[in-house]
Amino acid sequence: MVKWDVGMEGVIDMPEVAGVRICKSSFMYLLFQIHWNNPQLRVELSDQSGFRLHVTTRLRPYDVGNVEIGVKAAIDIIKDREVWTRLAEETDYDYKRPTWHHLRPAAIFETAEADK
Repeated sequence: MVKWDVGMEGVIDMPEVAGVRICKSSFMYLLFQIHWNNPQLRVELSDQSGFRLHVTTRLRPYDVGNVEIGVKAAIDIIKDREVWTRLAEETDYDYKRPTWHHLRPAAIFETAEADK
């Protein structure tokens, strides 16, 4: 519904003519996830992320689906720690090589599972 990523400025949100249908036969849960990165542990930094959900009985002309903006990752690591690969046309990912070969050194943080 809303997406922001490193290097982006401002907010991306839905137009007035579109919305997410919420009813008995639609979504049961809403997950709000914030990724915070402060590798130097600087105390003067803070996060003021938020999420505003407007509920109305006035249906919008268009339903919003899932839209991905940006570069698609070639690697997905799922909750049971198996590594699945998804080949993206724009990468040179070699599925026969070990996963570590494709990862650059970085801080990796494990977050809680959404379905618990």
